[in-house]
Amino acid sequence: MFILFTVGVFLFSGSLYVLSLTTFQWVGIFTPLGGTCIILGWLGLLRQPNA
Repeated sequence: MFILFTVGVFLFSGSLYVLSLTTFQWVGIFTPLGGTCIILGWLGLLRQPNA
């Protein structure tokens, strides 16, 4: 699950950071992918018994 959180944070936060500082509009496609990875990381964490 750690990898999903890591990838999600880099994609979500990183794409928003790049969008706010540059004119690269195509980077915005990675924001929902990062959010999905973060959600999947939380769901995977909830599924682990006694983790």
